[in-house]
Amino acid sequence: MNPSLLTPFRESRCPDWICPVCGGNTLAIKEGTFHAGQTAESSKIWVTPEFGLPDMEFVFVCLLFCERTRCPAVVAVTGTGVLPDSDRARPAAEDITGNIIYRVASFTPALSAFAIPAGCPEEVALPLRQSFSLFISAPSSAATAIRIALEALMEALKLPEARSLHKRLEKLRDEAEYAEHMDALMALKWLGNAGSHELDRVSSQDIEDAYQIIESVLDKIYAGSKESLDALIARMTRVFAPKK
Repeated sequence: MNPSLLTPFRESRCPDWICPVCGGNTLAIKEGTFHAGQTAESSKIWVTPEFGLPDMEFVFVCLLFCERTRCPAVVAVTGTGVLPDSDRARPAAEDITGNIIYRVASFTPALSAFAIPAGCPEEVALPLRQSFSLFISAPSSAATAIRIALEALMEALKLPEARSLHKRLEKLRDEAEYAEHMDALMALKWLGNAGSHELDRVSSQDIEDAYQIIESVLDKIYAGSKESLDALIARMTRVFAPKK
């Protein structure tokens, strides 16, 4: 997978995210483009020179570029930041920039959370790519997109029709070639259901876990990978499947 898009970082260096153009771990912060400022609410609180205050909060924007000479990739990034232990440090403004921890809220264009296999049908790949632009800021919407991809996968695998996605997934038991994927795909279905019906139940971390499952299943079907993801499958089923 792409190094986690949820990974916190500092202004001096971003994680080794994968370039959306050339596919290398070659993205870096473009010099002179990183701009951050304390939020209005945080600034108002910190006007009062008292201890016991919350950590300073920031917003930021920057550009990423690909360090490969011939790659033209440029990615716009926005997000938030926090200065840990702001109250104990009581830092001067000019001293804090290197200590602020940032997290991304959006990438434009969206970065891929994982590499979709070349053999994956476009009708499956398209909603997955759409989910990449949603999972940080709107994880429930990303879960819905994953469910759409799951439905498209059922069509691509030519599984028998059924009155519901759940019933169709159960038919995987009778498909020798795909039976091993039933628990994994059912876990994704539970996640998609939660995303469709409960706004705040699904987190960005849940989506990132789902991507590990999806990547494994698609690699097994379209690229031959045999990695085991039993623990993630069990966790997603435990959290999102209806309680009996």
